[in-house]
Amino acid sequence: MKKGIIMEMDDFFLTLLTPEGEFLRAKRLKQSYSIGEEITFYPVEGKNQLRYLSSIKKVAKMKTVWAAAAAVLLFSGSFIPMYQNNKAYAYMSIDVNPSIELGINKKMQVVELTGYNPEGKKIISHLDDWEKQDVTKVTEEILSEIGKEGYFKTNKHVIISTVPTSQMEKKEEQKLETDIKEITKAVSEQQLAYTVLSGTEKDLETAHEKGVTAGKYKAVNNPVAKEKVENNWKKYKNHSNPTEPEAKAPPGQLKKQMEENVTQEPPAVDNTPQAAVDQSPVEDNIPPGQAKKMDDNQQKQNPGQAKKQAIQQESQGNSQGNSQGNPNPKGKYHYSDNQIKQRNK
Repeated sequence: MKKGIIMEMDDFFLTLLTPEGEFLRAKRLKQSYSIGEEITFYPVEGKNQLRYLSSIKKVAKMKTVWAAAAAVLLFSGSFIPMYQNNKAYAYMSIDVNPSIELGINKKMQVVELTGYNPEGKKIISHLDDWEKQDVTKVTEEILSEIGKEGYFKTNKHVIISTVPTSQMEKKEEQKLETDIKEITKAVSEQQLAYTVLSGTEKDLETAHEKGVTAGKYKAVNNPVAKEKVENNWKKYKNHSNPTEPEAKAPPGQLKKQMEENVTQEPPAVDNTPQAAVDQSPVEDNIPPGQAKKMDDNQQKQNPGQAKKQAIQQESQGNSQGNSQGNPNPKGKYHYSDNQIKQRNK
């Protein structure tokens, strides 16, 4: 009698694997069995048994091969996505004064973060849990830290560059472009100027050899990129600080413009009644004929007003004479004939 584990079953026989590694055959009794169950049995011997055992061994070997192949496939299936998630398929750089480069996988997650100057390394040291985070989120955190450190006070122009590798597919490049639009929108909301540049893997390699980001390398060494940066900065300054021609005019010209633009005030209108304009006594220096003519014209225009004026002048003349003495050598004031006539009426 032997002990073994049931490997196969049919209507009449059981195939069992013994602890010694043998495959043996036994008659199936009228009881329930299950694959993997360990039982005791009496082996069945014969030529058919030997041929059967030989075929069983071959099948067992094939099963082992297939099991190993399946294990390799399972391992590969889990390893390849993990490898892709940890590998950078595109690079994006942010340059203000801090220079920072981000490595991005196919899911647009940041898997690499490098500072290319002391300022950039300082900003990175302030970031937590950036790995495998979305590139837009990490970029917004970087811009926020740059603002907190005060770098935007001296430079309000952000240069953003992208370099997709040859292994990145078209749909992934489109997704990166969409993310760049979101990033530039966030830059604009902070009242900053920005320029987006694109480079090649060769640009990236050369930039790394020089110890700078691809964006800074192109902005300095590529004439087209350099002009683009300068034009964007000029547009930003003109929009933020519109020029004033008056402030730029030469001092002499500016003074002349100011004098020409001075608004002349209209002459004051005298609404004082005519009778109260001049109530002082008539002096001898006015020619008699002219004084008479003036009195005649005044009397023709308004006889009542002339009479009233004569009475007021007489009253003022008496008061002035009492308080100041007689300015006339004769001690009297001189009145025109018409004023005297008007007084006697």
